[in-house]
Amino acid sequence: MTPLEQRQEPAIYQAGRTIVACSLGLKVCGMAIIAVRDLTLGEVDVEERQSMSLIDRIALYSAGTLADRMFSIATPVSPAFADIAEMRHFMEGREQPVGSGLREIAYNKSEGLLRQHRDKVARLADPLSDRLVLSEAEIAALWEERPDTQ
Repeated sequence: MTPLEQRQEPAIYQAGRTIVACSLGLKVCGMAIIAVRDLTLGEVDVEERQSMSLIDRIALYSAGTLADRMFSIATPVSPAFADIAEMRHFMEGREQPVGSGLREIAYNKSEGLLRQHRDKVARLADPLSDRLVLSEAEIAALWEERPDTQ
């Protein structure tokens, strides 16, 4: 696997999270990926709101794994575990049937947003994997860009 291919996996993951965050009206302050030896990790700086619904929170934290699945990419283990831990934290104290139902609604919401903005996932992931960092302004420009104006 080339270094660019190695960076594409976390770039898709983080682009998925960014797309769902933007779709939910959240401010995304930046994105970054870093490669250290055989491990490549990413981060999205999202300003979450206290008033976010539980379904929106789960949709946000499930977006990376769902984006990877949409683009047929193996989800990197580290970010997936961190996001799963956050979702479990959100679900603490809820009975299994209720929690499962909420997760399903949130996954469907996230998946729908990713399908709707599939082209934007790729438009964010490509420059992120190439440059390793995208600023708030760059993300906003790519979010607003129309596929036919590239």
